[in-house]
Amino acid sequence: MTSTEQYSTTPADYQTTIRVKASPDAVFDALTTVTGLAAWWNPATGSGETGGELRFVMNAPEPLVIHVDEASRPTSVRWTVTDCPFLPDWIGTRPTFSITPLDSDTSELHFHHQGLGEQLECIDMCTRSWDHYVQSLRDYLEAGRGSPYGSPADRARREAEGRPMSPPATVIHQEAVVAAAPQQVFELLTSGSLFGAATGQPAEITDREGDAFSLFGGRIEGRQIELVPGKRVVQAWRFGTAHPSAWEPGVYSTVRFTLNPAGNGTRLAIDHTGIPAEWREHISMGYPTFYQEPITKFFS
Repeated sequence: MTSTEQYSTTPADYQTTIRVKASPDAVFDALTTVTGLAAWWNPATGSGETGGELRFVMNAPEPLVIHVDEASRPTSVRWTVTDCPFLPDWIGTRPTFSITPLDSDTSELHFHHQGLGEQLECIDMCTRSWDHYVQSLRDYLEAGRGSPYGSPADRARREAEGRPMSPPATVIHQEAVVAAAPQQVFELLTSGSLFGAATGQPAEITDREGDAFSLFGGRIEGRQIELVPGKRVVQAWRFGTAHPSAWEPGVYSTVRFTLNPAGNGTRLAIDHTGIPAEWREHISMGYPTFYQEPITKFFS
C-alpha cells in the first residue's frame, strides 16, 4: 500500500489520495450506503444516492446533515454540508470522492474536502480526524473492519490529542424518511405480518398496549407500552432468548418510534434509551440494516 499523500493549495483545502485493495464498486458502496458509512466513519440515516440526504448523529444533540449532490457509480461521490450545529465551519463545504480503477482488485481514491482549508479554525483538528477516518476506510475495505467514530482506536487517538470523548451515551437517535403516510408506518410497526414481510424475519407483534412481542425470530423481544395511531409507538425492548447474547431477565431498554408527516411521506425518528453501554455501538450500527432500510424499501 502506498502512504497517504497530501496536496497543497492556497488556502490549503484538505486533500488526500490512497490506493486500496478493493474494487471501485466496493469503494463506492462504502461511501454511499448507511451500513458502509457506519463501518468506517459514523452511523448514518437517509439516502446516499444522488439528490439524497444523509444525517450523521455524533456526540451532539443535533446531526451533521449532508446533501448528496452526485453519486455516480463507481467513479464519483460529491456532497455539500448543509447543517452542522456542533462544527459550523463545515456548513457549505463540499467533500468530494473520486474513484479510479488501477487493476482488477485495486482502486485509487482521491478525497478533496473543498472549503476545509487553513482559513478555518478547525483545520488542524479536522485534518487529524480525516487522516484517521481515511485510514479507517482503507482498513474496512481491505480487512473488513474500520475504526469509526467511538471505536477503541478513535477514542485512543482523541485521548492522545487531549480531546477525550465523554463516556459512551446509552441513547441512540436515528431518522429516516419513508414514502408512506404515518398511519401506514404505524400499522407496519404493530403488525406481525407486515413487519415480517418488510424484514423477511419471523415477527409476532400486535397493536394492543401491554402485549408482548417477538421480532427477528425471537432475537428481539419486549412489550408494547404506548401506541398512538399514526403518531407514536413506545416499546420495552431487549435482546431475546434466541439472541446469542440474550440480556439477563428483567433487563429492558426503551424504544420510541415517532412518526411525523414529511411531504407525502413520514419522517420516522427512532429514540432508544436505557441501553447497556457495551451494546450501544452494536445496536446503533444495526438499526439501518434491520429497521430503516427494510421499512423504506417495503414502501418504495
